[in-house]
Amino acid sequence: MFSSPSELILGEAYIVDDFDIEGDIEAAFDLADHLLDQGGRHSVIQRLHLASLLQKLLLTRQTHRACQAATLRGPVHSKDRDSQAISYHYDLPPEFFALWLDRRMVYSCAYFATGGDADLDTGQSNKLDYICKKLRLRRGDRLLDIGCGWGGLVIHAAARYGAHAFGVTLSTR
Repeated sequence: MFSSPSELILGEAYIVDDFDIEGDIEAAFDLADHLLDQGGRHSVIQRLHLASLLQKLLLTRQTHRACQAATLRGPVHSKDRDSQAISYHYDLPPEFFALWLDRRMVYSCAYFATGGDADLDTGQSNKLDYICKKLRLRRGDRLLDIGCGWGGLVIHAAARYGAHAFGVTLSTR
């Protein structure tokens, strides 16, 4: 399904129960169009490698987790339990997230200041600027980003605003 995406392949995968859609099936069409459009962004070799990673990921999850929710142990919001939850959700191959995140791998909403046809990279850059402006960041200010993901905000704040930025995450990726 991922190595040679097309409307036909996605339709067949849905029919044979390779994936399911919960909720409004028509809303899934926009996502499918986006994923199909992203196919041109990657070379054939990259897409085959991604398909291999995703297949291993899915097989591993089915085998070891039986596609169930994470089983977390320990006190709620303890470092160990939070680390388990973060690992379950985020310690996946970066190529998996690159399918729908911007080039900085920012894992949250984007900000589109106008109704124009801005792309996701522009929307994420707008959001990072919006956050930095709301914080009134200036050269030499300090910024701590807890749960920083791949560090998009700290990199942006340091590069564009001259802030001393520090990011913390429990994710090994």
